[in-house]
Amino acid sequence: MNRMEAILLAAALLLAPWIAAAREPQATGVHPMIIAQKESKNMSTTIAIEGMVCSGCVNSVTKALKSAPGVTKVDVQLKPGKAVIEHDPSKIKPEELVRVVNETGYTARLGEPAAASGAAGSAPAK
Repeated sequence: MNRMEAILLAAALLLAPWIAAAREPQATGVHPMIIAQKESKNMSTTIAIEGMVCSGCVNSVTKALKSAPGVTKVDVQLKPGKAVIEHDPSKIKPEELVRVVNETGYTARLGEPAAASGAAGSAPAK
């Protein structure tokens, strides 16, 4: 067997399950290309959150977001006061994620948190 034949054999062995599923999608219930498309539909949303002061606050927001439908990953950070959420937009929209956070008692909005007020160089000129 030469090198080209070995490559073709390896490719055929790797593709065999996909070819079988494409020929008989009823065996799995879903065409394999549709499975791949469904897996890649998640999006990432960043929410600025005001009012969190401790790890308990972070835990409350994390728990609320993780319980929302379609949320697959949550990263809540005390400083700078934000959450990055991976979710399925067909199940929950970014605005609904903001509502979930607001319902926990914090002030949330879409986007990155603003720079901390009172920081050096941020005072208005007189």
